Amino acid sequence: MNNRAVALIQVGKHAEGLDLYKKALASLPDGHAEARALLSYNLGLGFARSGRLKDAAATLEAALQTKNSQRKRKAQSLRTRVAKALAEGRL
Repeated sequence: MNNRAVALIQVGKHAEGLDLYKKALASLPDGHAEARALLSYNLGLGFARSGRLKDAAATLEAALQTKNSQRKRKAQSLRTRVAKALAEGRL
């Protein structure tokens, strides 16, 4: 589901991609923290690409719960860019 959602976002089908990410997150059982963090990062990125910066900022908080250092750096970087855009009023 994650790969399909990525593809949908990339071709501009934002609503479909975002819905698929949400379904994937909802279907994850407890104990899959890294998968949840990955999906949360991708959902946050999808929100940002869709111009939904407030949703992106909230979702990226969950992405930061990863133990993967590369993913954490990417999530922090994206969160910083989203926060800057929000502060500048680019909603």
